[in-house]
Amino acid sequence: MVLAVERFSRRRFGGFVTAFAVGLVASFSPLIAQAGSPDAGKLPTKIPAGTVLRIGDPETQRALELSGLIDQLPFEVEWANISGGPQTIEAFRANALDVGSVADIPPIHATWTGLKVKIIAAKFRKEPVAHPIYQLGIAPGVEVKTLADLRGKRIAFSPGQAQGALVLRILQAASLEKEDVDLIELPSGGTCRQASRRRADLGRPHQALSPPVWRRRRCHHPARLAR
Repeated sequence: MVLAVERFSRRRFGGFVTAFAVGLVASFSPLIAQAGSPDAGKLPTKIPAGTVLRIGDPETQRALELSGLIDQLPFEVEWANISGGPQTIEAFRANALDVGSVADIPPIHATWTGLKVKIIAAKFRKEPVAHPIYQLGIAPGVEVKTLADLRGKRIAFSPGQAQGALVLRILQAASLEKEDVDLIELPSGGTCRQASRRRADLGRPHQALSPPVWRRRRCHHPARLAR
């Protein structure tokens, strides 16, 4: 999901959305779609000259670079090494970012806290069950082979992110209630460290593409429990 912060007039923001959507839809048409609006007909259809967007989405940046499509973007991009809900929202508030890639919970949390954001594009994964987005990190020495093994375990997660909703879905899939586990709220990025210190049995659900980071932090390779 691609999120943008609204800090311009409606018409200028419309041009900003058009610039991003036209450019990325042209490059990633199978993956990204522009969010609809009843007033879409009133919005600009051309990208204003000199448009510069500050985008925090390292994965898309790398994909565009490797494919060569980055040279086809009809606007200038200032890429920021920022990803994830908390970091993106913080950058929005600091006026350091225009667009960021987040999961489904951060837009809700941002709106609830009074930050005007808009979902301007969405990316969908083909065959999500066969290609999971998130996995659970298991602390050294903890035996978790099935979802049923989560009963009684200490599960660390960062509130305000997709992790929280995912943990609840995992428990639901395992026919477990919140009372059947010990949920530990921790800041983003601190859960693996707590798992390695045995203060938690399972670290936060993390993107399936980043297990090497967990291994460097002394966490076992995550089990494919959450899909």
